[in-house]
Amino acid sequence: MRYPCLAAILVLASSLLLGACSDGQQDPADYGIEKIEVTLSTENQPQLLHGGIGKLKVPARLKAADQWFSGHLSLSGNFTIDAWKSSFRFDATEMIPGFEFRSMKLSAQTQDPTFLRTTLAAHVFSALSVPIPATRPVALHINGVYAGLYLAIERINVDFYRKRGFDPDRIFQAKTNAADFGEEMVVDPEHGFEPKGGAFYPQELKRLAAETARPADAEQLTRIGAVLELDNAISHLAVRLFIRDCDGFANNMYLHRDRSDGKIRFSGWDWERAWGSQCDLASLFRQNLLFAKLIEHPSLRAALTLKLKLLQGMFPPSRLKELGSAESARLRTSTLSDPYFITFGIDSGADSEALFASVELWSQQIDEFVRGTPIAPSL
Repeated sequence: MRYPCLAAILVLASSLLLGACSDGQQDPADYGIEKIEVTLSTENQPQLLHGGIGKLKVPARLKAADQWFSGHLSLSGNFTIDAWKSSFRFDATEMIPGFEFRSMKLSAQTQDPTFLRTTLAAHVFSALSVPIPATRPVALHINGVYAGLYLAIERINVDFYRKRGFDPDRIFQAKTNAADFGEEMVVDPEHGFEPKGGAFYPQELKRLAAETARPADAEQLTRIGAVLELDNAISHLAVRLFIRDCDGFANNMYLHRDRSDGKIRFSGWDWERAWGSQCDLASLFRQNLLFAKLIEHPSLRAALTLKLKLLQGMFPPSRLKELGSAESARLRTSTLSDPYFITFGIDSGADSEALFASVELWSQQIDEFVRGTPIAPSL
């Protein structure tokens, strides 16, 4: 087993062993966090959590809103699939009341354990009407034992889009750090995206990738606009820039083609690295050649600037700190009983202060961009 202490907690369900990892743990449901219970067989539990079966789905049941639902549980994530605190995916056979979706990710948020980055960035996505999944913090119990504070995240699928008034005929998910719309996507669009709904028609993605090597003239804007819903694309770009999403320019995005107008639109997904410190403006645009090409057009650069100014007015650092402090206070007592926080000595207060400092610094970079300062080459 990779992590003996956590394995003992989740597999043996012994109060003695639970205390060995953290003294005096309490059920976060006592602090107003919704409780989610998952049960699976004693044979499948250690294999799923610690046996290296990858993303294989196993039969399981989930209890929410005092009702049990049958379905399948699997590990979730790419680079975090072997993390100390695992993330999961649960697919129910019917709609789960209170959540209003069938499929959810139970995310450990190992890169955002306090959920603050995810929570704050969700406000920003919503302000520009970029479609994103519904989320809520929950206390996850597996076979009767508290596994920790998790974020329940709606999965993006046909149901997701239809609930929001869209009519998708195909859905694409970005492949990890490959959805850059570069030369390889011109040859093979599936280098950057994989189909998640409907038949895979690569023509639109290939056309967009091919445009990144062509001159930014009026004819190009017409061609791109025939394939891509430009206002959505610029809104999505504005949000990703504003929240300094170092992991969201060639990764962690969904596209769908809508039957209403035949155009492709962006949706946000997995922005737990918001306000990270591993990227600058130049490196962000190098990750996605389509975004870089779009802002070569003066009209789209102006539209992006206006949207960033709007976000600056709605979410100055002081407002983000106010929202983050309220969320941190709401979840703080819950984190005190989370085995992951205890084992690694994570302090939600210190994490909050680090985040707010990053927000303040990045806001200065966004201000320079809005004022028209050229993007300096990344070192």
